[in-house]
Amino acid sequence: MEREQVINLNETRLVQSQARFLEEIGLWEAGSDKGRFAFRLSPDVLELNFEQKAELEEINDLMFSRGGFFDGANRLFDRTFDQRFISTNTGAKVLKTLRSGLPKAERELIKSGDRQMPAVCRLDLALAPDQDSEFKILEVEGDKTHAFGYATIAELFARQIADVTTERLPGLVFDFGTFLKGAGATPEKPAVLIVGREEMFYETELKFFAQICRKNLIPLVVLAEREVQVSTSGISLNDGSFPAGKNSFTTDLLVNLPVLTPDGYRGTGIDADLLLRLFAEGKIRCLIPPKRFLGSKGLLALVSNGDNDPELETILRGCFDPGKLARLRELIPSTFVISKKSKVRALAELDENPGAWVIKKSMSSGMRGVALPEGNRQRSMLGEAVEAPFNYVMQAKVAQETRTFRFAEPNNLNIIKRARMFMRISPFCTPGGISTVCVTGRETSDVHGATDSILISTVFKE
Repeated sequence: MEREQVINLNETRLVQSQARFLEEIGLWEAGSDKGRFAFRLSPDVLELNFEQKAELEEINDLMFSRGGFFDGANRLFDRTFDQRFISTNTGAKVLKTLRSGLPKAERELIKSGDRQMPAVCRLDLALAPDQDSEFKILEVEGDKTHAFGYATIAELFARQIADVTTERLPGLVFDFGTFLKGAGATPEKPAVLIVGREEMFYETELKFFAQICRKNLIPLVVLAEREVQVSTSGISLNDGSFPAGKNSFTTDLLVNLPVLTPDGYRGTGIDADLLLRLFAEGKIRCLIPPKRFLGSKGLLALVSNGDNDPELETILRGCFDPGKLARLRELIPSTFVISKKSKVRALAELDENPGAWVIKKSMSSGMRGVALPEGNRQRSMLGEAVEAPFNYVMQAKVAQETRTFRFAEPNNLNIIKRARMFMRISPFCTPGGISTVCVTGRETSDVHGATDSILISTVFKE
């Protein structure tokens, strides 16, 4: 009993230290009301073994290697520039799937033959052992910068756990140092990561990430869309100091180019047309190119070929390495695009196997646009999907392993609780290897980062 009291006291001190840190960096508000980022704190890490680490490294290689996911996706997108191809039924299916949700202003950005891959991407994996793989790829974020700061916070918390003497990954800060050095970024011409108006939830954590980078002499600046000024010379800070002033800089290097909102309700005054034109002309560089299809659930459906389309299969084998394509299908749950042709199957699946499928909007983030079997949204979302062909997919539900984690509620850090949780394991993948692995845990299967979830890091241990 005495030993348990010491352990609990240490756990309490740890989560209290985490809370103070979150207040210091501005993610939490001081006092009882922690604000909209008041997620649970945990003194735990997720321990994975070295066989699981090897599979994660294999997944990373499948993402970036020749004939793998991104290379094959670029080649498949190239086919949509061939008028003969898109005049066929299968070609039209590929075109409509990969371009669904693409803003009209961006349609000329991506050109045939552009094979650039993102410098970093985040995957959402489920731990699903005792199947043909330890992990299942539920989503790929190949065009976003979400959670760089959260993952770094989880890494910093993991380092506080003194008894963890295990192998660690390099981390996003280290890898960004490598990316930006290779791209020629300097304090006078830093890289800029733009947080779009529709992504404001991530602004605080991304600005923290940039702050940690600069403390490590890595020239990265995060600007909200409202703070961006565009000129023919490049990107600068719109604070009244341009072209002179202590905050003044002009750069041609962006980390990303999010979907911008220059007009309409709560829009910004950003000159989106000029910014898009500068990128199209090669005058602005992006480490993560604005290829929205690389984050589309529709792309996963095409790679999966969940409706066993023989013509699509022939096309895929011409774009992807056949061996890598087969392995990707062991990792990606069976997924198919909801179209007018497939709606009969979609309805039948919900009638015959109501608990076996998840419906997802192709261009969505987090739990927005997701209908799980446990809820009452599937029928209505299927109706939306039928009215908007090629904008939704159905993905086979994965049987997931759960783990028990300890946690404290944000407004009561003196009590350590325990609960069995579902997990989303999110490796941040790069062409050079996995940068870090972040884990979200929640007691319900809709795991994405609600405030009753925990955010922890991963270590590898036998």
